Amino acid sequence: SDPIRLIGADYSDGLLHLKLSQAPNSDWIHRFHDLGTYRSILGKEPSKFAFQDDVAQIPADEGDAPSALIHFKNYLDSTNHDNACNVEIIRERERERRRNELQRSVAEEEKRQRILKNLQL
Repeated sequence: SDPIRLIGADYSDGLLHLKLSQAPNSDWIHRFHDLGTYRSILGKEPSKFAFQDDVAQIPADEGDAPSALIHFKNYLDSTNHDNACNVEIIRERERERRRNELQRSVAEEEKRQRILKNLQL
């Protein structure tokens, strides 16, 4: 699927609302909250952002809203990169599983054919 993008921002009632191109799934949100290395400002760490459908929110005031937005964009890029890598790892594991399954199936059929060849009625 397409990477999640920031498509809008709004501010009301002490909250910075960040509109996303799509609602992230729970795995993506978990990856966002648990970013390994990041720069942040106090109170605006990835784990502090709340997600509701296709909107991320964080408490902010006039002074820190702009920098919170900049940091969010960096978190978003990092999460999308990590997510893409994870998706590729999962795909590769699935390809490997299918390859192994096919090899087992071929080996089993070869064994069956050898046994049948040696059977005498």
